[in-house]
Amino acid sequence: MRVIGLISGGKDSCFNLVHCVAAGHNIVALANLKPKDRNVDELDSQMYQTVGTSAIEFVAQAMDLPLYVGDIAGSGTCVGRDYNPTEGDEVEDLYELLKKVSAETGAEGVSVGAILSDYQRVRVESVCLRLNLTPLAYLWRRNQSELLNEMIRCGLESVLIKVACLGLNSSHLGQTLQQMEPTLLKLEKKFGVNVCGEGGEYETFTLDSPLFKKKLKIVEKTCFDQSTDPFAPVSYLHLDSLELVDKDVPQDADQAAMLRHHLVQGITSEDYLSDLSESVPSKIEADSDTLVNNIETKNMEPEIINDSIGEGWFDIVNIHGFGDTPENCMRNAADLLTKTLQKVGATSKDLVRTTVFIDTMENYGGVNRVYCQQFDLNPPVRICVALGPSAFPSGCGLSMNVRGWRGEEDRRCLHVQGISHWAPPNIGPYSQGYLVQDKLHVSGQIGLVPGTMTLHQDLCKELALAYRHVNRVIEALGPANTIKPLHTAICYITDVANTDLVNSFWRGQCVSEPLQIYLVSQLPRMANFEFEVVSNVELNE
Repeated sequence: MRVIGLISGGKDSCFNLVHCVAAGHNIVALANLKPKDRNVDELDSQMYQTVGTSAIEFVAQAMDLPLYVGDIAGSGTCVGRDYNPTEGDEVEDLYELLKKVSAETGAEGVSVGAILSDYQRVRVESVCLRLNLTPLAYLWRRNQSELLNEMIRCGLESVLIKVACLGLNSSHLGQTLQQMEPTLLKLEKKFGVNVCGEGGEYETFTLDSPLFKKKLKIVEKTCFDQSTDPFAPVSYLHLDSLELVDKDVPQDADQAAMLRHHLVQGITSEDYLSDLSESVPSKIEADSDTLVNNIETKNMEPEIINDSIGEGWFDIVNIHGFGDTPENCMRNAADLLTKTLQKVGATSKDLVRTTVFIDTMENYGGVNRVYCQQFDLNPPVRICVALGPSAFPSGCGLSMNVRGWRGEEDRRCLHVQGISHWAPPNIGPYSQGYLVQDKLHVSGQIGLVPGTMTLHQDLCKELALAYRHVNRVIEALGPANTIKPLHTAICYITDVANTDLVNSFWRGQCVSEPLQIYLVSQLPRMANFEFEVVSNVELNE
């Protein structure tokens, strides 16, 4: 994929470029946003790092890539959890910049160095979605201590150019990540400091990278003290003068060759799956008492179940879609769903989960084209399985069950669209997780390797990976949330011979909730397993 590198000069944006190349992508240009007033070093912005951008041209020269620079003319006006395109917002400056760069370079993706900020992620993804660009965010939700060590191990040389937290002061400015690692780890233990600076504790500027054909050297710098607070002083460096220094690297090497030259290893998609071995059952035990369920869709009339899992909740089952094409089946099911929702005083915006049973996965594309038109921002989680044509009434191509909530409580959705090593992005009109009241619904999860979006080829690890995705979605919706206790746990399988494997795996998870197993005809991407989980959640916020 041809990729635009969205950079600030800091360690995260520069290291994510390394990951992009390691994943087989090609960086075709760099893009940066600077304060419109070039005399301003730092803006009060939740979106952009501007300290150090006065020297951003040197990064482009070191990488031998074209640099596109835009102005930050707007301000943060749409600052809620979600982002809607807003005239005058600083996010629209990014939209205009990437629109120009993608048009001139033919880029298909954008490298994004976000690690933990949902605020930044949501807004960059909004821009990318509008421009039909794929966000590549390989650092997303990485363990920060491991990530910092990985940056150092891979030869990234970044120096601190701003400090703003307890335990750091101006004496730390100019020190490299390698020099600062012991101090940062101590501050993490003592004060809970984010080791990678995700809480704004510090900012960096990169002087060398495995992708740099020349190193950068700071010739002159000026230190400014923004705050002399004795507990958390704020200081930053203005980089007055830099110079390029030759490196002993092949100047005609392409980006992949540069990584090989620098012996960069251990950052492929497979390298982030080593923990799966711990979840694979050492012994598969037979269990003759296991009940494998089948799904029936023969009932013809929609059924409304009020207070289905508690007061205010409702389920609607048996929403059948009849038609001569998959599109028409979905269209007719959507019309029936709208009419049935009206009977309970609800709309599609009240839905938290949809379960879509289709006849065959060959019709998934047609169904999905119409399904995606039914929802706007923050769609419900979705489970989709194929049952085979014989499971449906004559002329019926699909059936839907939905769950909704009519209360006024705040709703939180996880709708990650960038490719990372964390969990699969939502590649359709659904959310990965939906938290409302004390219930957290997780979208159906299969064993896709996140960085490549391909199914894991080892059967046991495919199962373990699918369940790891469930855990990570729940963790991402709030560190205090836990997958125990569960309200509902279901595993869909396509081969009854895998029943004992699933049961042995589940026993190893030490989860008290029994697992329901359903046999289906097909799963998305021809997966062997799909988990559906609803977790009870104790909200500590």
